[in-house]
Amino acid sequence: MKKSMILFVLLISMAALALSACSTQATPVYAQGDEKDKAISTADPMAQDILDGIQQDDFTLYSKDFDDQMAKASTKDSFETMIKQFSAYGELQGSEPINVEIVSTYYRVNYKLTFANKVLTMGVVIPNDGTSAVSGLWFK
Repeated sequence: MKKSMILFVLLISMAALALSACSTQATPVYAQGDEKDKAISTADPMAQDILDGIQQDDFTLYSKDFDDQMAKASTKDSFETMIKQFSAYGELQGSEPINVEIVSTYYRVNYKLTFANKVLTMGVVIPNDGTSAVSGLWFK
């Protein structure tokens, strides 16, 4: 009985530790003013190429602005899987920038994507040194 009580207390302690570690996420830092405007104006044409590539099922257009690492990580097969998933969302009806997060030496320009059947957020990650290349991309 004593061993089971010790085990129980140990499990509760580990669970509490795990929960506290998960809850300490860093508060995002957002670009403002000219910095925000510059990041959006840099990312917008690349974001449009990504969206046009998805809508037109054109991998070359989709990936044309990717930096070397993104180009290596993006495959035609993963693109085709994404196209199948996006086809259920219907026609893209609009995209608009939401905000610009500062993440280390990068900006993550977040866009609201409105499709006929779904609304998503797209994050386009670009270097904050003015380089015009997509270093990361995510949808949620």
